[in-house]
Amino acid sequence: QVMSIYNSSDSSTTNSIGKILIYFEKSTTPPLDYGDVIFLSVSHLQEIQNMGNPNEFDYKAYLNRQNIYHQVYLTESDWLLTEQSSFRLLKKMSFQARGVLLEVINNFDFGPSEFAVASAILLGYDEYLDSDLRQLYSGSGAMHILCVSGLHVGIIFMIFNILLAPLKRIKYGEHMVSGLLLLIIWFYALVTGMSPSVFRSATMFSFITIGMALNRKNSTYNSVIASAIVLLISDPLLVFHIGFQLSYMAVLAILFIQPMLSAWIDSKYFLIRKIRDLISVSIATQLGVFPIAIFYFHQFPNYFILTNHLLIPLSFMILVSGFLTISVFIFGLGSSFLGLFAKNILYYLLLTLNSSIHFISHLPLAVSRNLYFRFVDRV
Repeated sequence: QVMSIYNSSDSSTTNSIGKILIYFEKSTTPPLDYGDVIFLSVSHLQEIQNMGNPNEFDYKAYLNRQNIYHQVYLTESDWLLTEQSSFRLLKKMSFQARGVLLEVINNFDFGPSEFAVASAILLGYDEYLDSDLRQLYSGSGAMHILCVSGLHVGIIFMIFNILLAPLKRIKYGEHMVSGLLLLIIWFYALVTGMSPSVFRSATMFSFITIGMALNRKNSTYNSVIASAIVLLISDPLLVFHIGFQLSYMAVLAILFIQPMLSAWIDSKYFLIRKIRDLISVSIATQLGVFPIAIFYFHQFPNYFILTNHLLIPLSFMILVSGFLTISVFIFGLGSSFLGLFAKNILYYLLLTLNSSIHFISHLPLAVSRNLYFRFVDRV
């Protein structure tokens, strides 16, 4: 974020608004934290350009929609850390909270892959994921589990809605539960770094929770659309973000298509109904997002039903086990029998997830690639 421009000829400073993309020299890892202000030379400032390859992702347009038009490469002698600081308090608190929890997970002493996946699923921190691990999850259609999104917020919402259900029996219990759910949802958004995906999901579930608190029949469609309107008022360019498009198309497809698919099969057996619902949710989600996914990524995971049958139960268990283990370690019980037991349960769940994803991604014809909408391409 550009704050001001210094003119060396007359030593004047002009306030400025805008963003630039900075690449630091690989040989030096900049010791920078959120909010640090640096002084840099922009003599090599360049306009962002695409590589010019056929059918490549339009990276320039992607950054332009985030108001980023220029980039600069900095060597160690091109920039200087100042003593100033500029930050948004809520975001700084969010990064600090996530940093503390990342250190707790690091104390579990997991292997690199398990630690990377635990950090991504539980806290939305994906910097530890290497390219091989990303490719495995992408090829099996499971990449969304590594980004804290509506799935994670929905699981958190469901867990605490069940745990807090007894409070609904007391006077004003509905309002109390709704208030607690709002606090829990936004606390989770805070500790996961307030990423755009979790912010969208938290806003969406907040409207649903408020509708519950009003104790009236409310349309879920209205809650979803209202959350989108609020987000677009705050940042109209969100409509061009792939994550925004995918998340809202997935939710709308589940609301509209899933009930129709479930209606095709009826059974008196609980297990069959649950399997039916899980399959119908998977199909509805893919029907909603596949046009966008093909347009941007040109590939489709063929075993998405198998993947989601493994992902949803495992992600539920990992979230529950993960936060219980973190709580045990925070209270200083990590070396106790309870701490070791909780840590081992989480480890084997993560190991099962990684092994399953590896198996699915290496099945024959796991991914259909080079898919294009020819009419759109010609236009």
